[in-house]
Amino acid sequence: MSDRQYLLLILGFLAFTECLFWVRRGGVVFRQMATRRWRAVLRSEAIGNERGDLHWCWPLPPAGRVYITRSWPFAAAPDGIVAAPVDCLHPSGQPGGPTVFFGWDAISEVVADGKRLRVNGQELFRSDSPYEPLFFAALLQELSRLPAPVRVEHLRDVLRQSFDREALQEVLADFSERTAGWVTTCTGLWGFLVIACPAIIWRFGWLPALWWLAPALLLQMAWITVGFVRLHRRFFPAANDDRFKLALVYALAPVSASRAPDSLSRPLLGSFHPLCVAAGLLSSAELAPLAESVWRELRYPRSATPESRTAQGLAVEVWFRSEIKSRVESLLREVNLDTAVWERSPVPTDPTHACYCPRCLSQFTQEATTCTDCGRLPLSPIVLSVP
Repeated sequence: MSDRQYLLLILGFLAFTECLFWVRRGGVVFRQMATRRWRAVLRSEAIGNERGDLHWCWPLPPAGRVYITRSWPFAAAPDGIVAAPVDCLHPSGQPGGPTVFFGWDAISEVVADGKRLRVNGQELFRSDSPYEPLFFAALLQELSRLPAPVRVEHLRDVLRQSFDREALQEVLADFSERTAGWVTTCTGLWGFLVIACPAIIWRFGWLPALWWLAPALLLQMAWITVGFVRLHRRFFPAANDDRFKLALVYALAPVSASRAPDSLSRPLLGSFHPLCVAAGLLSSAELAPLAESVWRELRYPRSATPESRTAQGLAVEVWFRSEIKSRVESLLREVNLDTAVWERSPVPTDPTHACYCPRCLSQFTQEATTCTDCGRLPLSPIVLSVP
């Protein structure tokens, strides 16, 4: 292969890798399709393990916009917090393991350590980026300092805001308005790298083309980096370390700079519940399956093993699940989704099937009593509806 062909191959590989990103289990990826429609992805179609999945976005910016959101990675209640998410939407569920309870009065230190959030020196959860730990660190610090009655009301206010569809639309509109011109510049850089640079180098050769391409490339990268710092400070004022690292990358790596909008959009909606984001982005046909998954996860929680949960932790989970469930049901009424339809028994797929799991909808014979995949959740009988 010639040097010019190697250049095209390298550019193509770099552009491809910029479209890949890792999401820890439980994160919901809202990916914009080439048709400008949105799709919710709970699990990678290709690569994944017990910790997370490798996702992709469309290579043509700005059509490749992605938002990543997840349910709270811990449960909170008037008595304290416990590292046990109550509605993990990943089909394989949340990885099991013992959890730690922290009473509000016992919380002395809350630290966002990169992608980890530590409480009293112990890891509460680990995230994909530093934005989620920063958000919850500030929240837990504030809640731990409040008197008990005020704390409960403030906690409920925060949960209410995570389901506020009007606030979601305001955030999306503000983001689109403030980044419109800058995103156009990033898209222009992408076209310059993928189309203009190879064409000019192919036509005139390396050295003659370099005198024209280098100044144009440096000018675009400088403009994108300055704009990124300004916008990142506007949307994520507390993420100083991540802002510096990303700005340095965009100032030195042209292909990364062309995808700079991704680093702003992906964590933008992290404070909203996935179902709220789905209601604001998805069509009715795509919203219903995701809404049903959320509803079943809350209505029929996976049974906890005694060795992995304490009495205090279980009480926190029950209270928090009840709060989330009430807001989910309120949102479902707003979007005209009837949960009574999901309560009906499924049609048996085999004449021998007499019962089913109300959580995962797996069907069983008469001899079965529990669903092992759902933590030995009791089964429900299949009742055929009368026409």
